[in-house]
Amino acid sequence: MRKMTTRDIQLVSLDILKDVHAFCVANDIKYTLFSGTLIGAIRHKGFIPWDDDLDIALPRPEYEKFIRSYQSKKGFKLFAREIQGNDVKIAYARVCDIERTFVDDSVFMWTNQKKGVWIDVFPLDGAKATYEDAVLQTEKIYSVWKKSCEIRRSFAPFKSKKTINEKFRLLYQKILNIRYPRSIWDEHIRLSKELSFDDSQMYSNFSWLGFKMREYYKTSAFQNYVLVPFEDAEFYVMQGYDGALRAKYGDYMTPPPVDKQVASHNYKYYWVGDN
Repeated sequence: MRKMTTRDIQLVSLDILKDVHAFCVANDIKYTLFSGTLIGAIRHKGFIPWDDDLDIALPRPEYEKFIRSYQSKKGFKLFAREIQGNDVKIAYARVCDIERTFVDDSVFMWTNQKKGVWIDVFPLDGAKATYEDAVLQTEKIYSVWKKSCEIRRSFAPFKSKKTINEKFRLLYQKILNIRYPRSIWDEHIRLSKELSFDDSQMYSNFSWLGFKMREYYKTSAFQNYVLVPFEDAEFYVMQGYDGALRAKYGDYMTPPPVDKQVASHNYKYYWVGDN
């Protein structure tokens, strides 16, 4: 199989996003570009040049409607733990192109099933109204999320480790993580959605907690959605994007130093067949 370039990955991701956007518009499902994708839309009117993925987010009610009903006109596959038969080890969804592409994620595997280039689909959930209470809520969910990440790392094959010490550490991790129930992702989802998004003043992204309290923001940011240009198309963003991005990233309009302008993933992406 031929390796994909960063631009190859971007263009396949863009195809998936266009399909998801068309489905959401046709079915009155509200979404927003999210994280680095949202920065790219506002700062670059497209991808951050060195970025290799796309993120969208939906308030939990919209997210659940999406994962129950999404059907791709282009053959893309939705992965979500809530869908019966999906072997998914994350608390959010992904839409993959498995017909044209293949992704080797064995270092940090999220499903045993075949997967291709994907876009991330995050649910956003209600958070406690006061900062102090939200910190306690976040820490409780964070502890479950961290354990789930440890389990995912323990699924890595021994051949992915180069040295004897790395292989012994992986063996230790595999033995250690036997004590964790494999239903930990179900517990993660349950804790994340305990508070209704619609009935809360604040929200957070509890499904992926790398930013913790920096993603604690007002649900009013989602009262309206606006279309913005992205590459050769337009996609929706929450109208309150500026405040949410500043809470999460600070001065997001200033690019990072050149030495920080690198893709955040270490997966291996390939074309399938003659592409």
